[in-house]
Amino acid sequence: MWRWNQRFVYILLIWLVVQMSDCNAGSSPVATLIPTAAWPAPQVNPGQRPDNDTGQIPPTWTHTPPPRFTLTPALSPPTPTPYQRTATPTAPTRTPTSTATPSDTPVPSVTSTPTATPTPWPTIAMDEVWSLDRYPRPFSDNGWGMHWFSTYEQDVQTIDRFVVELQRMHIRWLVFLNDGTDVGRNDYLVQRLVRAGIVPVMRLYTHGIVPYGPALGAAVRHYRGMGVYYFQLYNEPNLYAEGAGREPNPDWYAANWAPAARVVVASGGLPGFGSLSPGGEYDDLAYFRGALQALKRRRQDHLLNQGWISVHNYANYQSVNSTKGFLRFRLYDQIVVEELGRSLPILGTEAGHYGDIGEQFRHVSAEYRYLSQREKYFFCHTYWLLGNEIGGSWDSSFEYQALFRVDGYINPLVWGLFYRGPR
Repeated sequence: MWRWNQRFVYILLIWLVVQMSDCNAGSSPVATLIPTAAWPAPQVNPGQRPDNDTGQIPPTWTHTPPPRFTLTPALSPPTPTPYQRTATPTAPTRTPTSTATPSDTPVPSVTSTPTATPTPWPTIAMDEVWSLDRYPRPFSDNGWGMHWFSTYEQDVQTIDRFVVELQRMHIRWLVFLNDGTDVGRNDYLVQRLVRAGIVPVMRLYTHGIVPYGPALGAAVRHYRGMGVYYFQLYNEPNLYAEGAGREPNPDWYAANWAPAARVVVASGGLPGFGSLSPGGEYDDLAYFRGALQALKRRRQDHLLNQGWISVHNYANYQSVNSTKGFLRFRLYDQIVVEELGRSLPILGTEAGHYGDIGEQFRHVSAEYRYLSQREKYFFCHTYWLLGNEIGGSWDSSFEYQALFRVDGYINPLVWGLFYRGPR
């Protein structure tokens, strides 16, 4: 019986195979292709490497990170105020000694600039009104100015190092401090500037609006013979701090400026007028107009026949296109034309913007780019400040405003704007 059942199972299986073959007759097998990407990736346990992983970057693959500015200011800027430059520059009581030496700072290659050779001037007639094109300008004038240090003197190594920096930064005008009518301490600086083709603008600094004294003429003649044409008389007289505590008074300023200007002109120099703080206790525009009117009342406005106007057009956190900030020189020119009937040269002798580093870079860059299309009467724009403690100052209040700092920090404006130059 078992044998019969086994035989029946075999017969049934053969029949089923034959039936299935008949059903598939006339059709061919179909191959389904599965994309390789559809296959699941091999699973690797945490901490276990795949068999083909060497742990090294393939030799045919390289990675070049994009350039980024990651420099962080060494000193955190204080909370901005409407006007930053308020303290009075102070000179050390001893000769400052710079730590910078030629071995510390390699001297970069600099495109040579034609040497400016000072020539003696004939005596200037005070009734001779100069046109704008009569005033001396630097070779290849781009209007790019810079304020030197906040000290009256620097050592030879510092001067050599930073005059080279000025050349690399495409600076054509330099404002610097002279201790009143002192003669000698700035001789080497003036010589280096003139050889570099940079026009020196000397601020004859005094604390307060006081007479310069009998040595003024000799000082002007001395530096005029070395190549200084522009002499700025007094500084920010509309500030209590700069007036030695005396209440700002346009008439008092004119009364002291006029005799000093007469000596400057008689000694062959060009006297600067104004240099007012845009954030002073006395509004700078009202003070400026009042001082010009005081000169006219005294019949001394002829002293501006070869004069020029000094402007401190700080940004004041305004847009670049605002006359409340950078374009403030336009308002000064408007006042000059209304009071004197003509434009005078305007030299920006201080300016700056000290907010966020990115905002500062954009703002100052826009100011210097503007100079390629500047007004004819606007001779130069000057950033405050090249250096402070690195030039021997013991007053740290200006340190965060300096482009070069004693701790080695260099503001991105140096390589991002000034080294690139006008475009």
